[in-house]
Amino acid sequence: MARPTDSYAFFDERAAQLSNTARVDDNGIFFLNPNDDNGEYKGISLNDLALFTNYHQTKMVKKYKKLFNYYRGQHSKIINQQSKKDFKPDNKIVANLPKQLVKSFVGYFAGVTPKVAITANSDQDEEDAEIQNADNILKKFNRDNNFSHFFTQEAKYVDIFGRALAIVYQDEAGDTRVSAMDPRDGFVIYADNVAEEPIFAVRYCANFDNTKTIVDVYEFAKSYERDNNGVVTNVNTENKFAGRVELSQAVTLDQYLETETIGLQYGALPIIEFMADDERMGLYEDLISIIDAIDSAISEKKNDVDYFGDAILAIINMHMKRGNDSDLRDKRIFEGNATGDNAASAKIEYLEKPTADDTQEHLITRLIQMVYDVSGIVNLNDKDFTNAASGKALKQRLQVMRQLANTKASFFDNSLRKIYSCLFNGFDLDKMTDNLSIKFKLNEPLDLLDESAALVNLSNVIASGVLSLPTALDNVTFVEDVQAEILQIKKEQEERQGNLEDFQMEQQQQQQDMKMTMMAKKIGDSE
Repeated sequence: MARPTDSYAFFDERAAQLSNTARVDDNGIFFLNPNDDNGEYKGISLNDLALFTNYHQTKMVKKYKKLFNYYRGQHSKIINQQSKKDFKPDNKIVANLPKQLVKSFVGYFAGVTPKVAITANSDQDEEDAEIQNADNILKKFNRDNNFSHFFTQEAKYVDIFGRALAIVYQDEAGDTRVSAMDPRDGFVIYADNVAEEPIFAVRYCANFDNTKTIVDVYEFAKSYERDNNGVVTNVNTENKFAGRVELSQAVTLDQYLETETIGLQYGALPIIEFMADDERMGLYEDLISIIDAIDSAISEKKNDVDYFGDAILAIINMHMKRGNDSDLRDKRIFEGNATGDNAASAKIEYLEKPTADDTQEHLITRLIQMVYDVSGIVNLNDKDFTNAASGKALKQRLQVMRQLANTKASFFDNSLRKIYSCLFNGFDLDKMTDNLSIKFKLNEPLDLLDESAALVNLSNVIASGVLSLPTALDNVTFVEDVQAEILQIKKEQEERQGNLEDFQMEQQQQQQDMKMTMMAKKIGDSE
C-alpha cells in the first residue's frame, strides 16, 4: 500500500471576524461595515484593507493554487508522496479527472454562446429607434470584446476556482471594454447589511512579497438626500478610484482610504464577481480526497505489475555454481547441479505472488464513478451514455448536469447584467438594462424535427394573436439574433408586398391594354 503522507488542510478558510468592521464568512466572502456608529458613511480603513488582502493571500490564494495545480495534473498527494526503497517499484501516476470534469462542463455550459439582445419592454414606452440604438451598442460591445471567448473563460475560472472576476474599463479610444480576471488577482468586498451590495474591489497591480502589497482599489459609494422629515428624496452614486495603494503588514492605523471620483459613471463597481452558486466552490473542490485515492490505487496497481516482472526465484535442493550471480541477475540465466538423494526433488520456480486484481479494479471503478456521481457531471466516455438511441435519450441522461447548468446560468445572468449596466450607464441609457434579454443555450443534441414542429405550432399561435413574434423567435434555438430576424422578416414582407403591388399594376395595365385593343378593333369594324 501507499505510504501515508502529511495531509493538506484544504478547507482552511473559515468564518472570521477580522476587526470590528471587517469579517469573512464560511464561503470566503468579504464583508465590511462602511458606516460609523452614527450611520455616517466612512468607507474603508487602511487597516481593514490590509486585513482583507492578508487573508486573501494567506488563505484563499493558497486554495486557488492547489485547485489550479490539480487542474493541470499536478496532484500534490501522489507527487509528493514519500519515495520507497530503491529496490521497490515506485510509480506515481496522475489520473487528471479534474481537467476532464472542467472541460466537459465548460463545453456543455458555454459551448453555445448565450443570445444577448435588447427587446421591447411592455412596462415602458420605448421608441423603436431607441431600442435599435441600444441593441447596436450592445452588439458592438460583444463583438469588440469577443464575448464568446470572455464567457467561456469566466465559466472555466468558476469551475476551477469556484469564482471569477471581470473588470470593465475604457481603452485608449474611449470604448468600453471588459476582461476576465483570475480570482487570484483580486477580490470584491460587500456591504455588511441586508442588501449586501458590492462596495469595494481590489486588484493586485504588482508582485507582492512578505512585506508589502500594492493594489488598485475601486469604490462604489451611495449618498442620500433627505428632506426636513428625514425622508430620502434622492440617491446619488459615485464610482471612485483610490489609485495604487501600498499596504504593509504592519499597518494598524485607522486612517480611511482616500478615493477620487472616476470620470465615467458606470453606476456600479467596475469589477464584477461571477460564481456558480452561493458556496463558491470549485467543480472538484470536494472531490480532492477521491481523486487522491484514484491516483494511489492506479499507482499501486502499476507497482504490482512491476513486482511480477521482478518475481523472486526459488531454488530447492540445488546448488548454484559460483561466479554466476551476474548471469542470474542480469541475463536471467541459472546454472546449477543437483546430486545425491535430493536430485529427484530438485526444483527451480518463481514464487507465486498473491494478487488483488479484482479488488483493485473494483475500487478504481467505484472511485471513478463516485467522482461523476458527486460532481453531477456526465461521463462522456461511458458506453451507456454514448449508446443512447436518440437525442431525447441523451437529454434525459443529461438531466442532472442540466440542473447544475441552469443554477449556474441564473448566477451568470446577474453578473452579466451588471456588466451591461456599466456599458449602458456610460451612454446614459441605464434604463435599457431592463430591456436586456439573456438566453442561455446549453450544448445539447438538437432535434431539428421537433424544432420544426414547434416552429409550425408557434406560427399558428402568432397568427391567432396569443403570442408576439419577438417572444416566439426568442424561444427558437437556431435564431441567434431576434431583432435582426424581425428586421429581416419585415424586409421580406415589404419585398413581397412590393412585388405583389407591381404584379397587380402589371395585371391592371394588361387588362387596360386589352380593353383599348378591343375598342380599337370595334371602331375599325364599324367603319
